Amino acid sequence: MNARFPDKKVWKTKVKYGSSAMGGCLKRNIPIVTAYISSKEYENAHNDWEITLEETKGIKYWKSGHCITITGIWPLWSYLEFQDNYERFWPWNTYKTWFFRRVMDRTWFKECFYALLPEVMEATNIKERIAIMNGWV
Repeated sequence: MNARFPDKKVWKTKVKYGSSAMGGCLKRNIPIVTAYISSKEYENAHNDWEITLEETKGIKYWKSGHCITITGIWPLWSYLEFQDNYERFWPWNTYKTWFFRRVMDRTWFKECFYALLPEVMEATNIKERIAIMNGWV
């Protein structure tokens, strides 16, 4: 990414799923890149742009992995929005996953969540931090 976009340098840092760091990144539109172990069941489940509770029951491990980006989070982590391609946005390339913890247990690379942070980070003042934590920004 840094080679393709030399004027937009980024660095990555590992974040824990469900942490305030991960939530804060998503609220600020900072992408979280992750990877799952692809399967026919997973691909079929997200073809209608949503993975429901019923569809999570049939998802299994397979043998090849795939990287995606988390682009959105619903309050209380009730669902996550994933984008299959992190360079372009197309409506058919984005889908919601309900009950993500169940899907994560069955088909995710464990502890595989990385925030792509800008090279130059600016400190946030206390009022802005509170606003971000409470979702006011």
